[in-house]
Amino acid sequence: MAKSKSLTDSLSSSKAAGIADLRRTYRELLACEPPSAFGPDLLKLSIAYETQRREHGGLSRLTQRELQRLAHSNRTSGSSAKPVQRVGKNAALFRDWNGQQHRVRTVDGGYEYNGEIYGNLSQIARLITGTRWNGPRFFGLRESTSAPQ
Repeated sequence: MAKSKSLTDSLSSSKAAGIADLRRTYRELLACEPPSAFGPDLLKLSIAYETQRREHGGLSRLTQRELQRLAHSNRTSGSSAKPVQRVGKNAALFRDWNGQQHRVRTVDGGYEYNGEIYGNLSQIARLITGTRWNGPRFFGLRESTSAPQ
């Protein structure tokens, strides 16, 4: 409980601090000068995030990579990239196609469909439809520009 108390105390004290104190605290925590454009609100948010990160840990490597991918995609394409939806082990994916429900289960090494293991969802989507499909899009894990039937 002591850690939560120190985090709470730190956040409470930053609420009442003036801009000079906030800039000093930012420098102490992050070992660099705060951006000149940062006013009190952004300084408080930065201090709160860094304090929380030190107390409870930062973003996972997976989350960091995904954020970098999204930022890079925005810079290079000029459009907003959508996050990739990930499914865990033993997750079930369902898809209705031509009046029949199809169930896929995630397993080590791929996806199980009708008792067989496949390396990717696109293989399964092709089996179901008879045509080439982006598997994650077919199973609703990615947005499509035109909705599948």
